Amino acid sequence: MANSDRNYSRLGDIVGDARLAGLIDWEAITDRTRHVRSVTHWNEPAEFMLSAAHSFRLDKWDGQPYRPEVWIEKDALVGVIAGICEALDVRYFSCRGYTSLSSLWQAGQRLLHDADMNQTPVIFHLGDHDPSGIDMTRDIQDRLRTFGVPVRVKRLALTMDQVAAYTPPPNPAKLTDSRAEEYIAAYGMSSWELDALEPAVIAALIKDAVVTLRDETAWAMQEKAEETHRALLGSAAANWEDVTTAVRRATPRPILNPQEAGACGGRGRKRRDNVPTFARGNSRSYLLALLERGEHHALYEQVVTKQMSAYQAAVQAGIRRPRGEERQ
Repeated sequence: MANSDRNYSRLGDIVGDARLAGLIDWEAITDRTRHVRSVTHWNEPAEFMLSAAHSFRLDKWDGQPYRPEVWIEKDALVGVIAGICEALDVRYFSCRGYTSLSSLWQAGQRLLHDADMNQTPVIFHLGDHDPSGIDMTRDIQDRLRTFGVPVRVKRLALTMDQVAAYTPPPNPAKLTDSRAEEYIAAYGMSSWELDALEPAVIAALIKDAVVTLRDETAWAMQEKAEETHRALLGSAAANWEDVTTAVRRATPRPILNPQEAGACGGRGRKRRDNVPTFARGNSRSYLLALLERGEHHALYEQVVTKQMSAYQAAVQAGIRRPRGEERQ
């Protein structure tokens, strides 16, 4: 089928009918633009800890001489590169054509931080082999340098060597593209889409490029540390009852607030006053303890910063009655 809008629509109808007829598996084709969003739930804390153990990651590029990222022209291909990029602990990004100025600025800030950490930022770019797709690699390099980013941008795909090796089906070069004349002079009248490469080929290209930048000794050390942390979290999940028992034993008894203390009956005071006991010599410590709990800041400030007595502060804070009223 020729690459045309009419055949594109026709192909969609054919695929839809085939899925309804059971000839194509429903999960064989993914729509990444329409999906349900929801909050994650857990039946008990131990399940959350077990999930945390599985998802725990150390930044394995921390301390490495390079900091690579993978940028891809089309959002539809993010799912193709996600698995290998996550396995390699590499950032990945969908440009969606020519990258927007705001996205480039954000990337520039991120890459400048990497440079400040003595890492050389490297971007591997994948795009179509057509007039605009080829130019996008240059555009990324030039515009990032506008923000002063010392970045290396390498075109990873699609290249003419890969076209010769994998023979993807050609398409006519877009003559309406402003860069068509220069492209045709260099490559001829045909263009090729990145989508035509097998996902396994794209993943292999990314892996081969990224691995060459790694210090394998440092990488192995981070992997070992990561596994140690995961095992510890997994052990905590498996022994959650013992963990919670130990935490409860280690947790200090809560300090009574003034209302609670008063309800218990302060020394020499009427129960109805609902006030704390201010024993001589320890009122300042008591108020400092209240501050640690984030309670009665006004009371603390009056006693500590204004050098008021505990009684005066309690009256101003509204938790003590003046002595005259108490006698009544």
